[in-house]
Amino acid sequence: MNKYLDISPEVSVALAAGKPVVALESTIISHGMPYPQNVKTALEVEQIIRDNGAVPATIAILGGRLKAGLSPEEIEYLGKQGHIAVRTNRVDIAIAELAKRGYEVDMETAGYKNGRINAVYLKDQIGGFAVHLLQK
Repeated sequence: MNKYLDISPEVSVALAAGKPVVALESTIISHGMPYPQNVKTALEVEQIIRDNGAVPATIAILGGRLKAGLSPEEIEYLGKQGHIAVRTNRVDIAIAELAKRGYEVDMETAGYKNGRINAVYLKDQIGGFAVHLLQK
């Protein structure tokens, strides 16, 4: 379909047959819950969708490729590896430097200690990974 997009066989068959497909955000896997609960939950949600007559299409970026529909192995990989924590001496300075390069942080995820920001996630994933800035 597209040189940047991989659609799983299950999702491709469903789309061709006009079956309902439910897109699922991979955020819950990569930084919504701790491992292994994140993987277990993602697989359970996918099964609930199948049990109700639709096909799940968990969406992610893996290896620089857009993915629509992940294999259990890809879900496991994201669950174990899908979060990058970058430790820095000053989160506020890291935010300013990243902003100069076009990156934005999600201030709703910010944590504070003694009135200073000490943790925050980037708004977008990079290569399918959630990036979390943490105070050293």
